[in-house]
Amino acid sequence: MKQLILAFVILFAAGKASALETRLINLLLDAREAYGWDCTGAACREVWKNQIRTLNRLTNFVDLNVFDETEISASIGKSAYSLADVICRTKATAPYQILHPLVTAENRALHRLATLQKKAKLKGIRDCEKIIR
Repeated sequence: MKQLILAFVILFAAGKASALETRLINLLLDAREAYGWDCTGAACREVWKNQIRTLNRLTNFVDLNVFDETEISASIGKSAYSLADVICRTKATAPYQILHPLVTAENRALHRLATLQKKAKLKGIRDCEKIIR
């Protein structure tokens, strides 16, 4: 979370944040916040629904606004790396029909986060694929 906030501050302090970068930072912050909740039992369903909504907003934005020629700053790439790391380390236990929408949203978002990291020319890309066992 500190890395995302730092990236946001650096971009604005330098006065170089484009509208695209500003929106990406906000979406990355929202997604990171959605993964900041611990839960057990039935309460997890609402947490997961929020994660799905947040990840879908990020995925849709990247799909509509990030093209082959789009340049992504290193700070956005590092924020994408940080969020991907959190998603990759997160585990959940529930029946398949409950987890399937979450895992689908996470995998879609992880592909977009890898794209952002590559476009930012990061040397190490954080990526994974979530599965339901």
